[in-house]
Amino acid sequence: LSVNKIEPRLLEFNEIDPNGIKRKEDGILLYPNINAEIARAGFTKTGFAKAVGVSYDTFKGWQSGKSEIPAKKLIKMAEILNCSTDYLLGFGRDYTA
Repeated sequence: LSVNKIEPRLLEFNEIDPNGIKRKEDGILLYPNINAEIARAGFTKTGFAKAVGVSYDTFKGWQSGKSEIPAKKLIKMAEILNCSTDYLLGFGRDYTA
């Protein structure tokens, strides 16, 4: 049995690594579905951060990849936006919560 090891690397715009994880390069946000749903719901990013219970700087850190989104906050975002956590993170196309 042979397993190919996948080395982490930064990806080009709209490229997804084999594990489905979006990565940041040149200011590209990691989670475009989060931004799309924030806009669709009529929130500003500052207003959404407040609704989630964090500062805008904390939210921006999640979006840029400087820090990870805690599970409780991800669940809160999905509840507010009425969609699944997988969808927000870009895993698959399942929008439903």
